[in-house]
Amino acid sequence: MKILFVSPCSREFAGEFAEVIEANIKRFARPGDTVDAGWIEEGFQPFPTPTLHQFALAGTVVAMGQKAIEAEKAGYDA
Repeated sequence: MKILFVSPCSREFAGEFAEVIEANIKRFARPGDTVDAGWIEEGFQPFPTPTLHQFALAGTVVAMGQKAIEAEKAGYDA
């Protein structure tokens, strides 16, 4: 099985945490499975008002859906 873990933020926004994710997700794969990290282009960023916050979350949901479609086309199972 080929799995893509998609983070709800960009790699740049994740900073050092991105390296932690990339180093550790492969530990959870069963023998013969592949697990890769994926990042959306523009991820969630906290905003000062509830309205802007919800707008950012909605954009993140759309971006993650697009990433899932791209992953399926690239041969990922999950």
